[in-house]
Amino acid sequence: MDWNFLLLISVILIISGLVSNVMLIKLVVFKELFDKYCIIGIGVISFSVIIYLNAYTVETLVCVLSGTPFRNPVCQEYTIYQLMSYIYTMTAMISYTSQTAFTIERIVSIKIPKYHDSRSFQLLFWVVIVVLIIFSFAMSCFHHSGNKTLDEICGISTQVFVLSNLPLMIVAKISSRKMYRADVETYDLARKHQLFNSYEITRSFVFALVINYMIEAFALLLLGMFKYGNYFFPQDETGKMEFIIQMFWNINHTIFPWSVILFHRGQRIKIWKSIFKKSKIESTGMTSIDGTRIVPNPTQNDCFEQMKLAWTGPKI
Repeated sequence: MDWNFLLLISVILIISGLVSNVMLIKLVVFKELFDKYCIIGIGVISFSVIIYLNAYTVETLVCVLSGTPFRNPVCQEYTIYQLMSYIYTMTAMISYTSQTAFTIERIVSIKIPKYHDSRSFQLLFWVVIVVLIIFSFAMSCFHHSGNKTLDEICGISTQVFVLSNLPLMIVAKISSRKMYRADVETYDLARKHQLFNSYEITRSFVFALVINYMIEAFALLLLGMFKYGNYFFPQDETGKMEFIIQMFWNINHTIFPWSVILFHRGQRIKIWKSIFKKSKIESTGMTSIDGTRIVPNPTQNDCFEQMKLAWTGPKI
């Protein structure tokens, strides 16, 4: 097997993963298209993956300098490798737990909007972030403790967060779609706009998670064949198999951000328009519903106010 070629592919995947997550932050977080909790949640997920990929890059560089691109006893003796290994595991866990916490936050915003907008939820939100960071640090310590039981706890915890995320996100998607389709007498236009945004966000995440699960399932199948079927490499060459599996994780870190971006209808339309710009006459004003007032450069709130008047005004 040509390990130099695989190392080159791995470097390309790392770079593409970093670029993809930076683009997710640029297009979603910095643009402030969503509410603050959604922005922070996506920001934490992407930023943790960026640190994770950088930590893995340093790990790999140390191993390459020791003679091989994959984990081996020589590179594991270096302090920098050990430190990066802790950071790698911790940031991976932060990414998994943050995705689940983000999904639960979306459900709360859909089901209990008043509580979602309250100060008590804001306090709870920041407490949860701190707890997740502490929990992720603890799981990283468990994984590197050398204790088999603690390492299994870390592994089980990871799988619980990973596997629970998709069902929760599907619940959020179905709930937001059902509530958004209710008539205007059930929910006002501002609430329906919020529900539509939640539906678009959860919809894009559901598609992204399905793709994510498919890649992870294939990678875990290969890992199972190696561990229990003695395929690919001898059992004492675990580092080689881990290197191959990591390449699939890195593919995920490239595909997942773009899936979130492109499956979101609003983002997809904006990207499409930026690529295929057409000349057109743009209107910079808006006539009120009674036809007597002109609003220059109307905001989204101005538009919704006029729509509300149209819905609630006297019928002709």
